[in-house]
Amino acid sequence: MSQDPRQLLKQELAMVSVADEQGWLEYLPLAARLAALGEPEPLARWPELVRPFGGCLEPLLVERSEEGIWDLEHSVGKDLGLGVIDAQDFFCFLRREGGILPERGSRMLAAWIEAAERTVLDEEAALTLRKFLRRFPLPVVDRLAVVDAAKSFAEESILAAAARPCPIVDYQWPPLPSSVPALAEVGQLDAGTPSDRLKRYFERLDVGVEMPSLGKLAVSRRIDDRWRVVIDIERDDGTVPDIEMVRLGRLPGQPATDAPGRWLVDLRPWEHLQRLRLMESPLVVGFQNGHRL
Repeated sequence: MSQDPRQLLKQELAMVSVADEQGWLEYLPLAARLAALGEPEPLARWPELVRPFGGCLEPLLVERSEEGIWDLEHSVGKDLGLGVIDAQDFFCFLRREGGILPERGSRMLAAWIEAAERTVLDEEAALTLRKFLRRFPLPVVDRLAVVDAAKSFAEESILAAAARPCPIVDYQWPPLPSSVPALAEVGQLDAGTPSDRLKRYFERLDVGVEMPSLGKLAVSRRIDDRWRVVIDIERDDGTVPDIEMVRLGRLPGQPATDAPGRWLVDLRPWEHLQRLRLMESPLVVGFQNGHRL
């Protein structure tokens, strides 16, 4: 019988010495993975553990992210898979602690994670990720897409050749009047929390769109006080269609745990002007029947 993954991680953490920066960087991803598996206590200690060299926190995160991106670009086989796993662990960390990290460190972690999502896997790397996920069954909300459905380039090519193109329904949000100012102008002073004016500008409620085999849908989007884009999708009768993915531009959405049909895109890891640009990105919704909005 295989060992409980949480016990395995606890044993690994017990062997890590956090006497210096390198030890902290070894401790952090393991603790973040353990938190994703339901035991947050070790991760909660990270601010205390980093305090002796806390002034170096931002450069530590930046340097680790740069190393991670380099590994993704130059590794093959099992090493490439391990490089993606490193990014996966720091994704678990960023999801939980991104709101209190130094801005540049948070940005670089997000760039590293995005690079991991774009990584083209070879067969050995894909196999490494599949083994990892069997060994550490992270909740879906904590998985990078490249880890959740690890496929090599060859496998992707075979699937692409065998699959029919997904039907796409083109839909544009209702155009804004020409008198409405640019989003960057509306939100330029909203670096703290989004103003009511910015919320009104961005908000679209119950936009109707008809999808083949799905019927009439109501799609809403808004920005909340925590700089999260909130996307709600439901049928006219209030039921929720089977949704496979939601993206705002290149940013993946995560399903909300408390509301069926609600997806969240977190903009907090980005600096303010980047948030405003991301808010203008197109919304893409993929459904499990293969259709895409």
